[in-house]
Amino acid sequence: MVSKKSVVMLMASDIDRQAFKCAAKTALIPPMMLFILACLACLALSGCGDTTASLNSNETLAPTNRLAKFETRPSAERVAAIEVVDYLDRKVQLLKPAQRIVALSPHIVENLYSAGLGQRIVAAVDYADYPAAALNIPRIGGHSNFSVESIVAYQPDLVVGWASGYKGFGQLVARLEQLGIPVYADDPRVLSDITRSISDLAVLGDTASTVSPVLRGFTERLARLREQYSADGLPAVSLFYQIWPDPLQTLNGDHLVSAAIELCSGKNIFADAVALAPVVNIESVLAYNPEIIIASSSDHQEPLWLHDWQQWPAIRAVINRQVYFIPGDWMSRHTLRVAQGVALLCEYIDNARRIRGSTQKNTAAHRVSSSVERVLEP
Repeated sequence: MVSKKSVVMLMASDIDRQAFKCAAKTALIPPMMLFILACLACLALSGCGDTTASLNSNETLAPTNRLAKFETRPSAERVAAIEVVDYLDRKVQLLKPAQRIVALSPHIVENLYSAGLGQRIVAAVDYADYPAAALNIPRIGGHSNFSVESIVAYQPDLVVGWASGYKGFGQLVARLEQLGIPVYADDPRVLSDITRSISDLAVLGDTASTVSPVLRGFTERLARLREQYSADGLPAVSLFYQIWPDPLQTLNGDHLVSAAIELCSGKNIFADAVALAPVVNIESVLAYNPEIIIASSSDHQEPLWLHDWQQWPAIRAVINRQVYFIPGDWMSRHTLRVAQGVALLCEYIDNARRIRGSTQKNTAAHRVSSSVERVLEP
């Protein structure tokens, strides 16, 4: 916009020109004076020309242009292209799909692969060994002995951590977010949480359209197992789930394994324990006298310590040979492979139900090798 001063100067110069023309016509002004007046008029016009030029210069218009750019520029506070809510009810917002991901648990690595994001994992913790490609991912330490510096060194645009797997997780999240690194807190407790976790990760990586069929297949398989192994109103089979021999350790009702036991119409005898993975004593197990004992370990081979239960022949599970093993990765890792573990678990619980009330030993007890082959079928 032209200033008032410029308008006044232009009007003045116009008046000067009119006066000059009039004086020239009437010959009231001597030739020398006419020359002087012409010079003054030129100076006035030159000044106006400078003012107009300055209005058109980049220097004068720059503040307006910068403001326009600011108004249209996306802001992390005002615009989030991607948003999910994690297990701690926190909004995780990204301006673009995650490309550099650090995974702080083996099950998270597996779920990232299921979400189509395995190639974007730049670092992970120890024991992330599935699928086979995960063995090539750089390591930042164990599930609880890594540092913020080791994470930041990989310049992630997303960190995915297990809220229940690391005692200092809250402090870790706060520190990473202070550094501007988004964190998704994963903490599955029921079977449907597996699909939720993978779905959220797929949203954060913009791969959601490719994983829906896989998740639907997982959900449908669990639904078939629930229907197949319904107890039809019969009392649930009492079960002790062992994850370690010394100290004797199990899982409480908040763990995903307990949800799997319920799906198969079983009852976790330590569901009411306070700790997620409580240490118990043999006397308490004897008092509950479970109908079935299930042991799991990270190894896919049946552990030798499983045979220690033969020292307690009064337990119903031992009397009826209802002591079994399930690979730990099929149950304790919150991944799609849980469907295989649940199928095996349901078969074992159903077998214990069929011989309930009988003191006759089950000489046809299932062995892991043959059962594993069956549950691997889709």
